[in-house]
Amino acid sequence: MDKSYLAFLKMMEMPPLERKAIRYKRKVKYEITAERLNVLVSTYFEGFDHTIIERTFLIEKTDIEDLLFLFRYHFRLWITIDNSSITVFRNIPLRFKIIKEVNRENHWFVPKTFEVGQIMYFKSHGYSSANWLNGIPLAESLTPVKNTDIIPTTQINYGFIEAL
Repeated sequence: MDKSYLAFLKMMEMPPLERKAIRYKRKVKYEITAERLNVLVSTYFEGFDHTIIERTFLIEKTDIEDLLFLFRYHFRLWITIDNSSITVFRNIPLRFKIIKEVNRENHWFVPKTFEVGQIMYFKSHGYSSANWLNGIPLAESLTPVKNTDIIPTTQINYGFIEAL
């Protein structure tokens, strides 16, 4: 089971008075107060446990920004959004397909153009600079650079990929 999902479960299992605010002051400036976090937990997170592989629940439009921040940025979980529902997955898929061309016009930071249909591989590591609110780090191949253990990744935004 993914350590991100375990961290999510640990936060949910905490008594409400022990939950602390979630604050990021640097790359992404965002804060969810302890009170707001407790409201989100009691509203949406009942019934999650170690046996769940995926879970879908309805959301209010007023909560979507905080939920996206929690799931994508803070816990780094894979989610899908469909109108007024979110599906949370225990594990991030390992393979993705490019569904819209990724180029320097829509991803100024990519080293090259990635064509529709190309398969990419999820690879997260400490050197990744992906902004998880926008996308995830993907690699063209899981083969490390010669004479290293580095697998180069680039951030591909959510609207340009689909999980396989």
